[in-house]
Amino acid sequence: MVTSNTQSSQSGQAVVEYILLLSALVSMFVIIAQGVGRLDLAKRLSKPLTTDFAKAYQYGDIKTTGPDDSEGASNHAQAQVPKSDNFRIFLSPGPPR
Repeated sequence: MVTSNTQSSQSGQAVVEYILLLSALVSMFVIIAQGVGRLDLAKRLSKPLTTDFAKAYQYGDIKTTGPDDSEGASNHAQAQVPKSDNFRIFLSPGPPR
């Protein structure tokens, strides 16, 4: 009967593999975290939530600005500014019955 010495020589292999995998994951996380801070990626990703979606919810269109915005009212359905690109919506009641 031939006994092999491979069983005892591989006793810590799983622990070493887990440590290598964990170090690779931590280094990837550190690199990504530094890239987010350096490229200002968090601000770029949150811009649609803070500006576009907010304007779409408030005015119905992302190109619309209101009287409280720094640019003033533009493309606004209820703003009454003479000689501007604002408009009024008039709904016709339909033909008489």
